[in-house]
This record gives sequence, C-alpha cells and structure tokens, in this order.
Amino acid sequence: MKNQYHVISGFRRYLTCTLLVAAGGFPSLHEQAANPATTLGLGRQGADHPVLVLRRVRGPNHTVTLVRFDYATGRASRVVVDESSKKVLQEQQFLGRPQSSRQEFKEAVRIIQQDPNLRGLIASGAVPEGGFIVDGPSGRPINDRYIQIRLLSPDRRTLLRVTLVDLTAGVVASARASFE
Repeated sequence: MKNQYHVISGFRRYLTCTLLVAAGGFPSLHEQAANPATTLGLGRQGADHPVLVLRRVRGPNHTVTLVRFDYATGRASRVVVDESSKKVLQEQQFLGRPQSSRQEFKEAVRIIQQDPNLRGLIASGAVPEGGFIVDGPSGRPINDRYIQIRLLSPDRRTLLRVTLVDLTAGVVASARASFE
C-alpha cells in the first residue's frame, strides 16, 4: 500500500494538472504550487499540503471571498482578499465542512470509475448523484475529506450503490447497496 505522502502527492498532482482554478487575476493552483510567494496567504503549497479553492465569489468594494480546503490538515477556511492588491483582509476557519465543489464531484466519479468493483456499474449506465460531504466510515482517517455519491440505475428509479469516496486518499472508502 502507498504511504500517505505518496497518495497526497498524487492527489496534489491531479489538482494542479486537472483542477486548475482560474480565478481571473488570482494565481491558479498550478501557479501557486510553482511559486509559493503567490499563495496570497491562502494556504501552504507543497507535495504534502494541497489546497483546493472550493468557491470564489466577488464581493463589494473590490473584494473576493474564497472558500478553500486544505487536504493535508482536513481544515477549511473562508478568506476575503482585496482584488487589486491581493492582500488578505480576513481569514476565518470553518467549524464544519463546506459542501463539495464541482471539481470534487468530478474527481469522486473518476475514482469510482477506476474502482474494480464499481466500474462495471458506471459502464452499464449508472448515474452518479449526490455529492454531499460526510463523515468517513469507521476506522478511516477523520481528517480526510469524504464525499457521498449515490449510483442510480439509468432510469434513476433504483439505488444501486451508496459510495463514500475518500478524496484525500483518492480511493473508494466504502460502497454499500443501501443506506444504513
């Protein structure tokens, strides 16, 4: 089995190569990883500290609010930045978990498609739905980020599987035939 640093590094590569967050004047994750000086205080970058911007919303007075998640620490924060100077005006830790981004949903579906026990369902037309961020299964790392994806029949009338994908480790953490 891969060690935790290898798995996180692989997920970091995926984030920086596939999930580039184009933020109109703000550096992408790829640029942040290449140049730590561009992180704007928005998170540590490096092989063991991937940070994903989940949401980016323009606010009043030329501000931008970012919701970000640090996969290495399992913590999320809300950061308000001045759009022109890139100065961090406010940073606040989330007490709970922000809901998933489109990128995380797509990544979870990609992980499910690669799972040998589930790829046949997807190939047969199963429809992925959901995307709620939830607690992981018992015995799994508590700081990892888990997303629940339901696989439905092509007509969406039958629940085929309830999967929990560990986005931090890049694996399906559990797949059950029903909710429990």
